[in-house]
Amino acid sequence: MKMPLPEQVRVEALAELAKCNKCGFCLTNCPTYNVTGVEWEVARGRLALARAALDGELQAADLPDAIWSCILCRNCLPHCPPGVKMDRVMVAVRAALGEQLGVSPLRRAIIRGLLPRRGRLAAAATVGSLGQGLGLDRLLALWPDRRLRTAQRYAPRLTSPASVRRRIRAEGLYEGGQDAEVAVLLGCATEMGLPRVTLALGYLLRELGITATLLDAACCGLPAYGSGDLDGARLAARGVLHAVGGMPRLKALITPCVSCASYLEEYPQLFAGQPEAEAERAAALAELIKPASVFLAGAGLVEMLGRSEGGSLGRHTFHDPCHLAHYVGGKEQVREVLRALPGGEYVEMPGADSCCGAGGSFVITHPGHSDAVLERKVASIAATGAEVVTTACPGCLLQLKRGVQDLPGVRAQHLLEVAWDALSAGRKP
Repeated sequence: MKMPLPEQVRVEALAELAKCNKCGFCLTNCPTYNVTGVEWEVARGRLALARAALDGELQAADLPDAIWSCILCRNCLPHCPPGVKMDRVMVAVRAALGEQLGVSPLRRAIIRGLLPRRGRLAAAATVGSLGQGLGLDRLLALWPDRRLRTAQRYAPRLTSPASVRRRIRAEGLYEGGQDAEVAVLLGCATEMGLPRVTLALGYLLRELGITATLLDAACCGLPAYGSGDLDGARLAARGVLHAVGGMPRLKALITPCVSCASYLEEYPQLFAGQPEAEAERAAALAELIKPASVFLAGAGLVEMLGRSEGGSLGRHTFHDPCHLAHYVGGKEQVREVLRALPGGEYVEMPGADSCCGAGGSFVITHPGHSDAVLERKVASIAATGAEVVTTACPGCLLQLKRGVQDLPGVRAQHLLEVAWDALSAGRKP
């Protein structure tokens, strides 16, 4: 019996499956295959499993964990002659598994009940910050389940979003309102746990004379999509569409999270087959998306950094998030910013665009795989002799922070933080 799946999703998945010629070039840079050497944990093997499952030759209960251990990083794509987009196939199979086997109440509560609802997410972050302040999160480090121990080490220091918004108002940032031509979607991790990135982006926009406004939207829908919950992804996406609906002059939607940017570009596919008006809004929105680092590179940041005399960054390197390298693009624009940073020497790391093993919730659901992939990335960072490693994805940033703890004198920062630090240092006496 074929696995239950919406027909359009099945057609798209089978179209990708049909491209595979089983050449094996995907073995070259698959992060999970590189650490396990198991055929089922590379694109060719996973595609064989997917075809058997979608054709009804393999039952859901018989599928190995390889369906879930794919990070959806597209690291295989540059090495694939026919250009198979593995993420679409894996999500289709995961969606079918959810239909057939059901979804755990905890996952559903997080994906549908918490992430898309900014008020609840903000409340959870506030409570979490209080718990961290009391040291309650350290109890997870004593838990026998490795996933919880990893979660404790990976999680940022949570911040009350209300306190961050008060700071933003006090600093006069993001004051564009509904008439702004640039809107900013912070994304879950940035708003709840990386306030310095939020402020740095606001300062840079103001310095460049760009009037922007913050969207009152929470999650872009990528976590739901990655788990195969397409309805959950649309629930989150509708929150974003609603937030930009009252902005008649909007010309760009930017985000400090390149993973969010990559998924916002996928909205037309997500809303294909939905009501026409909704599909049109999704298509229009997708045309406005830019990762903040890429947007600022083309808006004068490179030239501004070139004129700055401040900064003592030293040797630095950059980790390309998978969604930058293999989804939205923009590697060269980001490197223009990196080379322009005053007081620093940019060094390209080996395998800069290889996965770091974060993958959203992957770091928690598959801690063994994630740690092994991260170990390879840390070795690449160490090989550069850099004092700072930057990136443009909050998830990657948290993973790198965890990894460089074993490299004395090395720190991980968001590129926007480093750019603002360099500019502000140039103004000090």
